[in-house]
Amino acid sequence: QLAAEGQLVLAGEFVVEAARWQVLRRNAADAVDGWHRAHPEQAGLPLRDLRAALQADLPRDDIFAELIGELCSGEFAQEGTVIRRAGHRPELPPRLRAASAKLRAALNARPFDPPARKELATDPDARQALRFLVETGEVVEISADVVMTADNLRRAAELVLRFIRERGPATVSDLRQALGSTRRVMVPLLEHLDRSGFTRRQGDTRVAR
Repeated sequence: QLAAEGQLVLAGEFVVEAARWQVLRRNAADAVDGWHRAHPEQAGLPLRDLRAALQADLPRDDIFAELIGELCSGEFAQEGTVIRRAGHRPELPPRLRAASAKLRAALNARPFDPPARKELATDPDARQALRFLVETGEVVEISADVVMTADNLRRAAELVLRFIRERGPATVSDLRQALGSTRRVMVPLLEHLDRSGFTRRQGDTRVAR
């Protein structure tokens, strides 16, 4: 009856004073919104950070999951280990836009022979912009040292498969020359295409799956 009158909130197995629950809910929403303003390039606020921010107000530590469940039944969404406004879409803050434009230009200048990652991420802004491009799927990590734009990776896969279908099994050297690439890039690229199901290694050559 008290819940029906709005004096209590039934949160799973717990009963919480409505006023206290609303404070928790409002503080959680403010924390998520504050994170979006400070870090618009990130998907959302890590749940561990939200729990820490609300710790002093939680009636019990194990009620946190119930709070997240209620938030995510409305205006918020959980994505892995972070929580975000349902309508939030990551975007680069103004200070990182120049760095991201420079990264795109460098990756597209030599689409199949991109600079090494350490040459791209030379300062904190470049590293942060590169991480954003990877997290949003615009750039793909081929290996610890090699990254390519998703579009260039797709084009590379198409060219590799076309070469193999037209000429038969191909070596790293064959494909390196066909794409105008280097062994530094071609070896991890082909390993990536193997893992992705496009190609299969057969001795010293690659064949199409």
